Amino acid sequence: MEKVHDVMPQRKEIVEIINVRKRNGSTQYNVVFSDTKDGKSQWVKPEEGVTPQLIEQFNESLKDKKKNPKKGNANTGRRIQKIAGARKIENDLYFVVKFTDSDQFENVPHSDMKSRYTKSLLGYYEQHIKVINP
Repeated sequence: MEKVHDVMPQRKEIVEIINVRKRNGSTQYNVVFSDTKDGKSQWVKPEEGVTPQLIEQFNESLKDKKKNPKKGNANTGRRIQKIAGARKIENDLYFVVKFTDSDQFENVPHSDMKSRYTKSLLGYYEQHIKVINP
């Protein structure tokens, strides 16, 4: 009789790390996979495909943000390519956004989204709202 092997579904490649955290003493990375169509990110453990190169890119992006913080209307005129999700950072709401002029996702404060990117924000809400009919 032929032996049947369980086949685990193959995960797609991680294209970017957008955040890092410690949970129960373990490091986890918030990542975007290459097959992500809905723009959602996912928390994974380092052994789930996080490469040293991705970690280095993430760390470099943090250093760049500290060296060159955006002030005032620095984002004015930029176009949103994708809103990947939303998150709370120190009790403030941020949206994870990819702009057309960058390969990196950025955390954009809710207040900026409301004032500068209203149409994109409304589109995001419309895609994710669940309407309940009585």
